[in-house]
Amino acid sequence: MIYDRGFAGYAIPFLHQLYGSNCVVRLTATFNPTVVKFIQSGKRQLLVKSTMTERATRSLRKLGHKVSRNDTIQYRLIRVDLPNNEVEVLLTTLLNTRKWPASQFKQLYNLRWGGRNLFSYHQIIFPGCCIFFL
Repeated sequence: MIYDRGFAGYAIPFLHQLYGSNCVVRLTATFNPTVVKFIQSGKRQLLVKSTMTERATRSLRKLGHKVSRNDTIQYRLIRVDLPNNEVEVLLTTLLNTRKWPASQFKQLYNLRWGGRNLFSYHQIIFPGCCIFFL
């Protein structure tokens, strides 16, 4: 699944990992200090392991999951440079950098807009996984 920044947080990626699926989530440039430092670094991608936030922990507990702030989540940040010199950051649970190169994510995320604008479901094959657009 591909999510816009309105869904940014650790709860959704945690659930995807828990149930054996993957996701891509667009983040704001100020999502957390790790994202801010990542943008400043100029790196294309970064593998991250973080403890759960209080917000994610509360959300997951409401869903019946036994989660604590000490639990961790692994994800990858991917930098997407836009033609207008802005930077977008994507969080993904697709951790294998060889199987899913960072260079593929700009095009992948852009495909989401066509699906959103048509108000229909679209499916594409991204090497090794299926991605659905809502």
